[in-house]
Amino acid sequence: MPHGGGRGGPRGWTVTELTLVTIRGIMMDVGQYSRELGTRLRNARRKAGLSLADVQAKTGGRVSAEAVGSYERSERQVSLEKFIALAVLYGVSPADLVPGIPGLKRRAFLCPTCSTPRLAAV
Repeated sequence: MPHGGGRGGPRGWTVTELTLVTIRGIMMDVGQYSRELGTRLRNARRKAGLSLADVQAKTGGRVSAEAVGSYERSERQVSLEKFIALAVLYGVSPADLVPGIPGLKRRAFLCPTCSTPRLAAV
């Protein structure tokens, strides 16, 4: 592993080389997490009976079909604003779309648009 100053990353790592991060002392593979998030987005969209073109039309073009497909394939990171808009469009809580992080406790919370308690990371 390289050490010393580097471009865009800690201690000699570049952003493209950095695939493992530590969150609260827990090592996590960002690529794997991103793929899981994309899979969950795709499954929620399909469960809602929406095509990529439907999503673009229902968001008034704010989220393009191309962008949604790239989020689902984990080729692109979804912004928080668009992530929440997609969750609402799909009729699910954003917390239901976020993959768990092994080792982090989860607690119940009440989603304002959902009728049942959901789990969220502490």
